[in-house]
Amino acid sequence: MLNCSIFAYEINYTIFYMKTKTSILLVALSLLSLTAFSQTKKGNWTVSGTSTIQVMNISPESGDGNTIVLLTPSLSYFVADGFAVGIDLNLLSVENLTILSALPTASYYFNTKSQVKPFVQLGVGYGNVKVGETSTGGLTLSGAGGITYLINNKVGLNLGLRYM
Repeated sequence: MLNCSIFAYEINYTIFYMKTKTSILLVALSLLSLTAFSQTKKGNWTVSGTSTIQVMNISPESGDGNTIVLLTPSLSYFVADGFAVGIDLNLLSVENLTILSALPTASYYFNTKSQVKPFVQLGVGYGNVKVGETSTGGLTLSGAGGITYLINNKVGLNLGLRYM
């Protein structure tokens, strides 16, 4: 009996450890997004986005689990050197929870002499949260910050954090 308890604990610990490792990896990968046309000069466009699909099996014996879907496309236009306005769309779906939002954004890229450009972004728009059959919507705020590494004159790699 004691051996079964220890064995079950080790299995649960391994599953938790694997989920934790997988979650950390997915978070790290989702923070990296490829951005096309990432020059920060007036007249340029930025097209970016993040997508994640995660399937978790919480209890292998019962088959209980869930699927997480996250999509965040973004489009921006540089109205001045280092300053872009755009729109972010967000979809998050987990079991019976769905979050949708559309946020006009303003982004500022700090002028540096290198290929690394720190940035900040603010967004204000509309969001909707649906749980089961109940839905509510209203004002949504977001903030982001990070760095963009300009790989060449058309492509950059973003690394940052975002709050919404």
